[in-house]
Amino acid sequence: MVTYTYRTVSDALPSLIAALDKGDETNSRNGRVKELLNVQVKLTNPVRREILCSGRKANVFAQIAETCWVLAGRNDVEWLSAYLPRARDYSDDGITWRAGYGPRIRDFNGVDQLARVINMLRKDPLTRQAVIQIWDVADGNMESLKDRACNTQLQFQNRLGKLHLTVTVRSNDLFWGWSGINVFEWSTLLEIVASLTNVQVGTLTFNIANLHLYEVHWARAQQVSHSSPLVTVDVPFNMGGEITTMSDLDTVLDEWFVWENDCRNGVVTPEKLSYWNDPLFRSWAAAIAYYWTRDEAWLADLKGTALAVAIALTPASVLPEPVQKPLEAVPPLTPATAIDEHVRAFYEFVTDMHAVKHSSYGNSWKKRGEKLSILANIARKVDRLGANDKFDSATDTWIDLLVYLVKYDHWLNGRDDGPNNVNKTLRELHYVEVTNEFVRYQLQNVPHDFDCYADTVDSIPLEEKCDSVWAMILSVAPVAYTFWLRENPDVDYYRGADID
Repeated sequence: MVTYTYRTVSDALPSLIAALDKGDETNSRNGRVKELLNVQVKLTNPVRREILCSGRKANVFAQIAETCWVLAGRNDVEWLSAYLPRARDYSDDGITWRAGYGPRIRDFNGVDQLARVINMLRKDPLTRQAVIQIWDVADGNMESLKDRACNTQLQFQNRLGKLHLTVTVRSNDLFWGWSGINVFEWSTLLEIVASLTNVQVGTLTFNIANLHLYEVHWARAQQVSHSSPLVTVDVPFNMGGEITTMSDLDTVLDEWFVWENDCRNGVVTPEKLSYWNDPLFRSWAAAIAYYWTRDEAWLADLKGTALAVAIALTPASVLPEPVQKPLEAVPPLTPATAIDEHVRAFYEFVTDMHAVKHSSYGNSWKKRGEKLSILANIARKVDRLGANDKFDSATDTWIDLLVYLVKYDHWLNGRDDGPNNVNKTLRELHYVEVTNEFVRYQLQNVPHDFDCYADTVDSIPLEEKCDSVWAMILSVAPVAYTFWLRENPDVDYYRGADID
């Protein structure tokens, strides 16, 4: 077994990506992977659980939500889907994660394993039996299951006044699993058990039988690098020592879920943060309130923390829409020719992507004519607006639609629709960051306008066709730019728009 030791998850991630890049390439049920067998990863400062390295674009709100969900012993998919839209994809019945860690830790065959471990460590601090078993024999006996536990066992050991946690893992994806949630949730569990047994936090070690990275993440992984954010502080659990029993912890968790529900319904205010005595749950309460309201007043309570940096690095596209407001007017338009580094970077991204796709697909987009090829290709993009998955992000779809519409405009007007001419038109368009209300409006308006156009295309005069397509271009351009800008606030890093 090869051991990799780092201070934090942010230190580990770029290095592990480099190690996997030299690993074996093979097939899996989810496509090609690069893998390493029998890997040990040790973190010496696990409480710095937020991912602060550039390029990863982790969703810290989902990490907080899923961690609380696990600690509370829950496995209901509907609640979690508000933070992880793909949660149902990994459920066998669409209702629960049957192998969810929550019930297995808190109520496995009637046993609260977390409470048992804490009692064991209190009675015998040097015990080697403080084990939480997650793997169920049924996980390996039912071939049709989507949902099998990847992390199979947790063992706590108290040595020299520090509590160490060893996690046994049968299979770990570096992006979705290990860095996406496992480090965050198990470091939190370690910190809680250490506090309730009156010792300091030690190391968090993962013994991973198979560490891998899916092909869908290979290109993005190469963009993950170390960064040096401003000095930040960690927010400790139970700094005041008021949570001393499992009953206290469960009370705090119950209150946190009430708070989360109030945030969804918009009935919380920053003044209500004073209710929270525990620093960690207070910071998480502020983060979740910001997630649902988009009110930056919540971030004031997090100033200077690692969590604040993680929130800043989380793509804005993962946030839900705040309370509905009337559609606001679009601000004055800015042409791509203006001296604006964000607009220029967006234009370069779009034209680079168009050049690559054109070299691969050539004229296939129009090969079978207007209805069978051109409108069919545009329709595929229109039907995917708002979708965000491992194949294409919402940003990718808006940009592809924009390029297709511009190419169609050239085709209608008898102009060359290759990259050179199309790029000239793209440069002349107007790009401006628009409001969420405008984005919502166009999510409904663009499909409606396109459907009306496609349904009557045979009877529309050419001049009206050109006007209709140009109107759609002007509707799509600012939305495509806004999506891209939210995922790429650093103009020096304008690629890799996908998120997890």
